[in-house]
Amino acid sequence: MTRATVAPRAAAVLLLALGAAACTAPQGADPDEVQRWMSERDAAADVSLGVMSAPVGPADPEPGPDEGISVTYPRPERVDGVRLACLGEGTVSFIVEVTGVSSSTTEEHRDLQCGPDEHEVSLPVADATSVRVDGFGADREGAWHAVVVGPDAG
Repeated sequence: MTRATVAPRAAAVLLLALGAAACTAPQGADPDEVQRWMSERDAAADVSLGVMSAPVGPADPEPGPDEGISVTYPRPERVDGVRLACLGEGTVSFIVEVTGVSSSTTEEHRDLQCGPDEHEVSLPVADATSVRVDGFGADREGAWHAVVVGPDAG
């Protein structure tokens, strides 16, 4: 009789602990939400110099040299910077590289807060030939988005 009352109590405690852990674990976006968010951001971008986006998650490794998404220009363009955003309530780290005819600039931005606000990264290059962006180090499943900003960006 004692055994029968102990087992249900232990099971109830275990279920409560698992339920609490599930409530406090980072929630990630599902694949449909990720795709919808990236498509909406791409469609809303008000720039002609480039838009990039990709899914990102905790299992993604830190990028190596030349990894990420690049936009290449057929003739040099003036790039003022990049606006970065990520889906959800977590954080994502970014590497942003602007390569020009006469110079190249690479910056790493660790643990940018995701949410509705964009993070403006100033990387002025007057004669840019390409821009490369990669997101990594996410603390939950989601996506990142980057808009290349030029002199005519709104």
